[in-house]
Amino acid sequence: MKIIFLFAFIILFSFDRINANEIIKISTFPYNGLFNQISQEILKKAYGKNGFSVEFIKLPPRRALMYTNKGKADAELNRIKGIEKTYKNLIMVPTVLQTVRFVVFSKSKDLDIKSWNDLKKYSISYQRGVKLLEIKTKNMNTSPVKSTKEALEMLNLDRVNIVVSTYLSGSMYLKKANYTKIYLLDKELDHIPLYHYIHKNHKYLVPIIDKTLKKMKRSKEFDEIIKKVKLRNGFFN
Repeated sequence: MKIIFLFAFIILFSFDRINANEIIKISTFPYNGLFNQISQEILKKAYGKNGFSVEFIKLPPRRALMYTNKGKADAELNRIKGIEKTYKNLIMVPTVLQTVRFVVFSKSKDLDIKSWNDLKKYSISYQRGVKLLEIKTKNMNTSPVKSTKEALEMLNLDRVNIVVSTYLSGSMYLKKANYTKIYLLDKELDHIPLYHYIHKNHKYLVPIIDKTLKKMKRSKEFDEIIKKVKLRNGFFN
């Protein structure tokens, strides 16, 4: 009798896992910058290697976190370390997905900005919902907007002094808009590792995806994906 019960439990548990994860729903931002495109391609490949397809659900950054934390999505594309302290249903996949470089765009090449603290002197725009930017610019003169694209538009119209963005996303939108009077400042503000998060209902996927990401890094698949996405967006370096 015990053997029959154990067998039935294993079968039931297995089917729950398969049914819940044929398609992995991953929340992401609605404005698909270069950085997010790279993460999406990496995760598509990683989940695909394990027999899963993925669906990306585009939501505003803050709403995306709440949505995934409630279990309406299975995973969060990429976030900074530590969000699990606030969003307690999310589990971090330990392998770094990407390292984000935060930079400043301005109409003046001569601004003396070397640290986050130096931003206090300026009016700032950035993409709303990016947690690190919210923390670092707290109590500063900020005008958050829906996307980096909109932030650069504000800068071009002289509504703010600077835009803080990731290097990849900011550079992509700057190139597409062909703003000839906006410059990328030389000094990098910060570089922060980002991680993939999975809802606790699917915690068994954490070691599986972590192992796959490690293998993809060793085999240089990460580099190949980054190069492919950059080329697709007109970046040749």
